[in-house]
Amino acid sequence: MPNESLISEFNKFISPIFEKLNNNLNENQKISELRDWLLPMLMNGQVMVGQAYKQVQEVLSVAAEDGVEYGKKK
Repeated sequence: MPNESLISEFNKFISPIFEKLNNNLNENQKISELRDWLLPMLMNGQVMVGQAYKQVQEVLSVAAEDGVEYGKKK
């Protein structure tokens, strides 16, 4: 069994990785929900691509991690 200081150092190292993983899972879920909601409307003509793009940008800005902007090149 490792000592407490080794466990503490490991947790400091691994915690950000698990946080990023959890954020990615949540974001993927939101994007999948958005796709499932938006795709049928696009297919039957209820919404146009320009309108859909605006709605996607609004949803992604809410779902995104701090400091991440989608659709903009760095």
